[in-house]
Amino acid sequence: MADYKLLEAFVGHADDIRFWMLTPFRFDGSTYATRGSLIVRMDGECADYPELESEKTRKNIQKIWKGKDLSATSSLPDLRNLKLCHYCHGSGKDLGADGITQTDEPCPSCGGDKMTECDNPFLIGDNYLDGKLLVKIQPLPCVRFSGTPAREKPQYFVFDGGDGFVMPLDYISARNRAMELLA
Repeated sequence: MADYKLLEAFVGHADDIRFWMLTPFRFDGSTYATRGSLIVRMDGECADYPELESEKTRKNIQKIWKGKDLSATSSLPDLRNLKLCHYCHGSGKDLGADGITQTDEPCPSCGGDKMTECDNPFLIGDNYLDGKLLVKIQPLPCVRFSGTPAREKPQYFVFDGGDGFVMPLDYISARNRAMELLA
């Protein structure tokens, strides 16, 4: 049985005006979650989540998958270069006035993502991907990425029970950052 709770890591932030992104949703035989720069779908519709009602949004989501190379060959890169947020120590929660007690508010430094910026953008195929987004994907079972989409086009990935797309970083900026780190 699919663990649809995994999708909750891919929803938008609480202050997102696109309210339909705040929870996983279902339509067309699958259950989805997105935060804009990353979209994930799992096989089957989970009744715990609402049906996506906007026909325009449904069509836009269907276009993401249409005509893409859906073969997957590369495994997830080694993410040990990522660092836990220095402020919340990886909890993703704001610390109270005493600097120790966690509140229910997201960390002001990492925004609740638990990580600082990665030391290095990760090159997969011809695209540089943000380490923070890869950390979100990492808990999914058996993640594999597609070959080489056109530079700066969404990078397709599959995992046991579903698939998704992640937006790449700007190629020139990411390549220059990677070169700086190697110097």
